[in-house]
Amino acid sequence: MSMIQAFWKNEDGAVTVDWVVLTGGVVVVAALVGAAVSDPIDNEVAVVASIIETTN
Repeated sequence: MSMIQAFWKNEDGAVTVDWVVLTGGVVVVAALVGAAVSDPIDNEVAVVASIIETTN
């Protein structure tokens, strides 16, 4: 068996690759959710800030 064939059949580190891909997917989903909710949250914060300013 050549060195390349041995390398190709070696499965050490495959779990690490799975975790890296899974973590990358979670990061992408979190970024998408954060982008989707940031504007509505900013709007509500502005409403609360205006209420606080008018009551003082």
